[in-house]
Amino acid sequence: MDLIRTKIALLALYSRLFVIVLSVLANLVIPDHDAGVFQWTYSPSRNGSTSWPDFVVDTLTDGLTRWDGQYFLHIANSGYTYENTLAFFPLYPACVRVAAEIIYWTQVDYGLIHFSSALKLGAVAVNVLFFVLATLVLLELSRKVLKDERLAYRAALFFCINPASIFFTAAYSESLHALLSFYVMLKVERAFTFQMGILLALSTGVRSNALLNLGFAAYKGVKVIARELVIHRRLKQLGRAEMSETIVNIIGDGAVPCLCSAFMSLLPFLLFQWYAFTEYCGVTKPRMDFGENIEEYGQIHHLKMPDADPSVWCHGSIPVPYSYVQSHYWNVGFLRYFQFKQIPNFFLAFPLFYIIGTQAIRFFKCHQFYSSYLGLTYFALDPAQKVPPQDTYKSRILPRECFVYIVHVTALSMFCLFCVHVQISTRMICSSSPVLYWLAALLTTPSYVRPLPLTDLTKHQVALQLETPANLEHPWKSIVTQERWDSTSENKFFRIYFAGYAIVGTILFCNFLPWT
Repeated sequence: MDLIRTKIALLALYSRLFVIVLSVLANLVIPDHDAGVFQWTYSPSRNGSTSWPDFVVDTLTDGLTRWDGQYFLHIANSGYTYENTLAFFPLYPACVRVAAEIIYWTQVDYGLIHFSSALKLGAVAVNVLFFVLATLVLLELSRKVLKDERLAYRAALFFCINPASIFFTAAYSESLHALLSFYVMLKVERAFTFQMGILLALSTGVRSNALLNLGFAAYKGVKVIARELVIHRRLKQLGRAEMSETIVNIIGDGAVPCLCSAFMSLLPFLLFQWYAFTEYCGVTKPRMDFGENIEEYGQIHHLKMPDADPSVWCHGSIPVPYSYVQSHYWNVGFLRYFQFKQIPNFFLAFPLFYIIGTQAIRFFKCHQFYSSYLGLTYFALDPAQKVPPQDTYKSRILPRECFVYIVHVTALSMFCLFCVHVQISTRMICSSSPVLYWLAALLTTPSYVRPLPLTDLTKHQVALQLETPANLEHPWKSIVTQERWDSTSENKFFRIYFAGYAIVGTILFCNFLPWT
């Protein structure tokens, strides 16, 4: 591994350790708030005395298992025993379960910890690993799209302190979702491959909004088809065009890969809906021994279990439990969150919407011609229509190659604003799109710094241009933390926003206090 990748990996790891330490301290100092939300029910229950290793694990991880983390741990432990758990997709709980089984197996002969402690350790451990890998993939994706070593490096640095940092360490699926989403984007940037289809399928097994990643593959297919049509037109002008060859290329290089990507992306979602249908709609009528404590908790809180009467959604023309569960249990739907009592949550998400909204407008204005042709202008026959690339550092606007990423993050922001609980917008976008980190990298770069485009320099030479030798050897010092804050409001805004939300969010989250 080269110096920059090593530096990024270490910074990502140390940032997770910082979040863990901060959560432990905050959880010890601040009493937990009784939020009245779902609580993970141990199965088997932790009867009897708790060993000191269990106490240590609880102290280290309890602050990282709040809110939705309780659902993920419950699913990893007991499966989909309640209907409301169907809102959470299975791949992350499966990873937690595997990690917990390994941890528990290594000490089972000594009986140091309960399996519930192994689950907590597994949830945090896999997230730390996924976060480090996601940071490295983001670095490569940024290099591929931005074609600038400096911006790519800075984007990875800002990812390490992103506003939703707590969710990338807690028992949430954000780290795995970010890893797979960034990897899908990187594979699409390179070429259509079978690996890309597998990654699309895996990402859909983590989160429902991963279905939007299919848009990158579709856009790639459109570009391939547009290229083939332009080549055919040029060859036709020369009298050498063959329509049959063009059609074969369009089908083989564009249409078929797109259709395969769509199939592989939708398959996990459809299989999970079918699993829920068979479990909760009386198709198999399972009688499962969930354990007395799980059945008792379900009865007390009136939670529907698989052996109960079929739910309302079972009788729909297309029985899709996911939309029903989101609407019935979380009141998710178009404009449902537009209430006076939710104004504080809109303020909480406002910085993100402000950044995405203003920068998207600036991007489309700067690249108006390019955007109006959906990024296909470089296929134009008339060279006079080609727009020269802009100076990214001078204009403070992302390069036009980011078009599809800007469209993606804008659409995701609009969806978050109108259709979901608005406070989750920060963590959803921070784990789904690289645009926020690219903007932070660009808009905080001092005016005196010059671009560092991809060159033939060795990795060691590039590293020395990005960091000082002392910083490369230091575990957490970097240019972002050491460079002087210039007088621009954008620079200060991004630094305060990233660091402030990362710290405050960790303190509030680990005590069951409302956050993003």
